[in-house]
Amino acid sequence: MQHTNFQKGELTVTLEHLNVDAITPELLELSASSGGPKNLVDNSNLFLAAKSPEGSLLAFVAYHYGFEEDVVLLCLDWVVVSETARRQGLGRFLLGMLDEASQKTSMKGLRLSIPVDWTSTHPSKIFLQSLGFELCACQPTGRSTSQYMAKINDEEAQEFLVQRGEKQRKEHAAAQKKTLRRDFEPSAYSAECG
Repeated sequence: MQHTNFQKGELTVTLEHLNVDAITPELLELSASSGGPKNLVDNSNLFLAAKSPEGSLLAFVAYHYGFEEDVVLLCLDWVVVSETARRQGLGRFLLGMLDEASQKTSMKGLRLSIPVDWTSTHPSKIFLQSLGFELCACQPTGRSTSQYMAKINDEEAQEFLVQRGEKQRKEHAAAQKKTLRRDFEPSAYSAECG
């Protein structure tokens, strides 16, 4: 299904919403060339694809709908813009289209996962912050190598996520404290040494 056009300078693209059945080798190759997943075939994934007038793929966003209890979010899985189409506003436009779609529906915002080791000066993190994304109050649990950034467009949903994040941090701290107590009990050492 064709959606709309984007034009800036000599760059002209047509946007299409695609489902997993429309995955092409070209889409997988573009993902892999940018360090992305080689397998985007997940029945829950949808795609917003940008194609040139000749039909070649210039960019795409893989996304799905996610839930944090009752909060429905549009979760971004992968954003890729080909080198020839970069620095022309296409990535900003694609994310803006998805943000607009989330605001017109019952979704409360956008969320994506980024590597924990991205510093505040990482170009992709700076780009996301320029679009209004910030670290989400509710983060993955356990020893995750990723963290969430989100752009929440609903005050009630934001407050819920803040409260949920505080609850997660307290539960995590209590679990760590319990583990430390268990690991340092004198009886555990005497049994091992005796």
